[in-house]
Amino acid sequence: MPTTTAGSACSAELLELPAEEILHRLFWQESLHGFDSRELRFACNCSRDKVVGMLKLLGSAEVDSIVSERGGVEVRCDFCNQLWQLDAVDCALVFADGEAAPGSSSYH
Repeated sequence: MPTTTAGSACSAELLELPAEEILHRLFWQESLHGFDSRELRFACNCSRDKVVGMLKLLGSAEVDSIVSERGGVEVRCDFCNQLWQLDAVDCALVFADGEAAPGSSSYH
């Protein structure tokens, strides 16, 4: 299919016509099947527990090195841009045997 097909629609058509009409005009020779529409919503599944799990995967020595160098650990979610910050105490609790994962003692 040529790359100029979509370029044949003018700006006014793209802004004013329903999507089905535009698709029919551009791809009239094809058999098109649409899907039911769904409402879009933003949903990121990052969490403090996932950050703690990632720190456990890095290992105690690596996390201790980061804490020594920076005073804590900062992790930013690439999807929602949430910043998760754990101080030295939080990081120590991640690797403490029998201890619960750090709770809400640090901000995020």
